[in-house]
Amino acid sequence: MTRHRTSRISGYLAGFITLCAPGLSLAQAAASGSVTPAPGAEIQQVVVTAERREASLQSVPITVSVVTGETALKSGITTSEDLALAVPGLQMDLNGIGLSPFLRGVGSTFYAPSAESSVAIYEDGGYVPSSEGALFNLNNIDHVEVLKGPQGTLFGRNATGGVVQVITKVPSSEPSADLSIGYGNYNTSTLSFYGTTGVAAGLATDLAFYADDNPDGWGHNFFNGERNYKYENIDVRNSWLWQPRESTRIRLALDYEDTTNEAGLGFKPLPGTVSLAGTTYQGFYSTDANLQDRTVMHQGGGLLQVTQDLRFATFKSISTYREIRPNFLFDQDASPLPIANLHVYSPDNSIGQELQLVSPDASQVQWIGGLFYFHDVAGASPIDIGGLAAAPFNQVSIAARQHTDSYAGYTQTTFEVAPKTHFTAGVRYTDDRRSIGGTTSAEGAGVLASATQSADFRKATWRLALDHQFTPDVLGYVSDNRGFKSGEFNTSVYTQPAVKPEVLDAYEIGLKSEYFDHRFRANLAGYYYQYKDLQVTELVAGADYVLNAAKAEIYGLDADFTVIPIRNLTLNASSAFIHGRYTSFPNAPYFPPVTASICSPGIGAVGACTIDATGLDTVHTPSFTMNLSADYAKPTQIGPFDIAAIFYHNDGFYWDPANQLKQPTYSLYNASIGWMNPQERFGVRLWGKNLGGAKYYSYAITQTLGEDFSPAPPRTYGVTLSAHF
Repeated sequence: MTRHRTSRISGYLAGFITLCAPGLSLAQAAASGSVTPAPGAEIQQVVVTAERREASLQSVPITVSVVTGETALKSGITTSEDLALAVPGLQMDLNGIGLSPFLRGVGSTFYAPSAESSVAIYEDGGYVPSSEGALFNLNNIDHVEVLKGPQGTLFGRNATGGVVQVITKVPSSEPSADLSIGYGNYNTSTLSFYGTTGVAAGLATDLAFYADDNPDGWGHNFFNGERNYKYENIDVRNSWLWQPRESTRIRLALDYEDTTNEAGLGFKPLPGTVSLAGTTYQGFYSTDANLQDRTVMHQGGGLLQVTQDLRFATFKSISTYREIRPNFLFDQDASPLPIANLHVYSPDNSIGQELQLVSPDASQVQWIGGLFYFHDVAGASPIDIGGLAAAPFNQVSIAARQHTDSYAGYTQTTFEVAPKTHFTAGVRYTDDRRSIGGTTSAEGAGVLASATQSADFRKATWRLALDHQFTPDVLGYVSDNRGFKSGEFNTSVYTQPAVKPEVLDAYEIGLKSEYFDHRFRANLAGYYYQYKDLQVTELVAGADYVLNAAKAEIYGLDADFTVIPIRNLTLNASSAFIHGRYTSFPNAPYFPPVTASICSPGIGAVGACTIDATGLDTVHTPSFTMNLSADYAKPTQIGPFDIAAIFYHNDGFYWDPANQLKQPTYSLYNASIGWMNPQERFGVRLWGKNLGGAKYYSYAITQTLGEDFSPAPPRTYGVTLSAHF
């Protein structure tokens, strides 16, 4: 199916390349000269927007990890899910519906339609509200910034754990184009294109296109004989940049994605366990289910940025619209019996508007102020439940939608309190107004129940920081930050009262430094979190229930080292040590094995027991993660070569508050070797991902129907041919 859809867009690509053609000859002439000089012997300086203005990574008193587009290409980081490989402490678990980001042990297991993540995701300054929309390809990125810790002032939108900020390439008036075609095992094919050109004076545009197709999958479904874990995807993004005068900058970006994916689904019992239907482990990549799990998603949106330089400040307006249409089929019992078969359609429409005033870069007092509005309508339209879970009916349908209106104002100021010492103070006030309405109906019986509810959640959050520039290359800082994740309703069980907001107080001390003429970089950060009213989920037959854990304590250390020992060789070692424990959680959900005796249900959920989880590990919190990477570039007479490798290690973590289900320790190895011709116009890259063949979970759950998991991808490898014009 992807091949047919790819051909339909070929005319669009051809037209865009033709538009670029008048200027391509100039670019080709320039490329036909000498070989591009080899990279320097200094660590590349990276500009980030962690404080909503451009600044050097080493000058920002925040822990920020940066993944550049070039690093992503060489390391096999092709989707937002892969970012965890380059950022220790970050978990990007694929739950079939979308991504579940956790950062330093802070995230959300609340996956009902309309549930927002505790780690906020932004694309070019625009907020991406849903977990479904958080899974996207990275073929046109400039870089990705991962801000660790609560960002409750300048970002704010449920950024209890941190922010993942994707910065895409900006259209250029200088024509250029990059085209690549790849093929790998499991009959996987990819097509990627990025082109940019000037259209008129002050007006430039670009086009990014990506398509991939994996028709063979990684395993089999023994019930129907089909291949498992297949996927296909088409992603198109077009942006325009208009600069009518030097002080005015207007950017419009439009995107559309069409995805069919079985990854993160296809659940099966864990080895050594038995499902409610009596099904046992069938092999790591094989299932035995009467329903072929699958997500079909269409999403798209637009972003309009207007930047105007004024005499006293810079004014910026960011307007966003996002529409997501996910359908997914889910055999919740992971067996050949029709016990709990779900079909979920969960549309999400959102608009956002942010207005900012930012002080000039040369100002002695740096300040920013802003207003933010967010409107979202999301939910189940409907959830169709079939099988025994719908008894005594053939099918039960739940339709519920949550409406959200959020208003916020914020300001932050940084000024010098002593020579080379700066104090930062910021505050944000958020007012979230939510309402929900839902109905439950059954075939032949009509409406069984209905309800409506509403609630308001208001909170002030802040940031206080003190930093000192010990030398031009050594910065130290301390900070106090409060994060807030709004309370929300459960669209799966719309009669439940809204859960309380999460609140996180974070204290951090950090050091950013460079030595030996910028050939060695060492960034360290230690932190302590007080976390209360954590929102957690328990999964029962046909529905998710959500509740608040009482309190948790998390502390840890991030360490990031980069060195250039010889010219053209860059080595990086990053690690995250995390200690996360529930300090009070007396009513944690617990699911005994289905073969055990049934306990008294707790917290109102059918079949769930409760235990006191005080002292147990917080979920999705590996005690140690690390990555080691190497990138070597070698210019030769026949063209430049580059070799890149990345090693990622995860010490394992628990998927559930009762610490029943553990992700075993695993390590991943990715590598690639690339060559370009002397004019750097044509090239080839051999690549491999998970070269050690590690078997680990993409996602795992404990529930009333058993302990199940979905496998992460096995070893994959292939070749990519590329052309640059």
